[in-house]
Amino acid sequence: MTPIFRRRANRVKLIAEISFELGKGRRRLEQAMEFLKPGSPYSGIDIPESPLGNPSINSVVVGSILKSSFPESIVFSHLRLIDVSRVMFLSLLSAASELSGIDALFLTLGEGKERRSASKISTEEAFKIAEEHGLEERLGAIISLRYSLSEIEKRLGSGFKKFLVLRLSQDNMDKFAEVSRLAMRRKVELYPYIIVKTEKNEKVLEQLGQPSLSPSELPNMLKAIEKQADGAVISTAGDLKSLRAIWQSF
Repeated sequence: MTPIFRRRANRVKLIAEISFELGKGRRRLEQAMEFLKPGSPYSGIDIPESPLGNPSINSVVVGSILKSSFPESIVFSHLRLIDVSRVMFLSLLSAASELSGIDALFLTLGEGKERRSASKISTEEAFKIAEEHGLEERLGAIISLRYSLSEIEKRLGSGFKKFLVLRLSQDNMDKFAEVSRLAMRRKVELYPYIIVKTEKNEKVLEQLGQPSLSPSELPNMLKAIEKQADGAVISTAGDLKSLRAIWQSF
């Protein structure tokens, strides 16, 4: 689950990223709801799907429960295309779009040691399938700042309306500003995925291989991008104690 802030907002709105590992569903659901209750600074939840290839409770199912309980909150679910057939993709997308009202279903190809694929649907093919059934409106995709601006611009024009932005760091803020201008021109939304490094999640972050920052650096980062993004997804890679500490600091 992830923290979000609106583009040109006066203050940062947070969305907490929370994963739902097998065997921890009920407890995780209670914890997630705490983040969405009145008085919490978090505006929503981002629910990853089987992070690092480790099985988890289905993101669409969890997102549907949270959205029905907190309809005013932002709920992002994820779908790993490596895990689903064309039929299952349409089934889950229909549930997310027509029944639950989840705000976005972000498509990922899938990562981790387990690479046996249930299908060979690409992100672009998935969008076309959704478009054929009138279900493309809630689909989101991933862009990474490690790619060139020309490649990113092509991705921004692929039809998706929402994008999670990976690999944002202090070293590429100028590049992100240009990506933001391209996104605004195309009227698509950007949600940078910001990882906060803690003592507890340090080893997990080594596996991810993505940029991270310290809790003390987070406020300045959010301030720097508040006019360039539609929201910010804040991850502590499963360290819920630190996610709450961020809450208290804001």
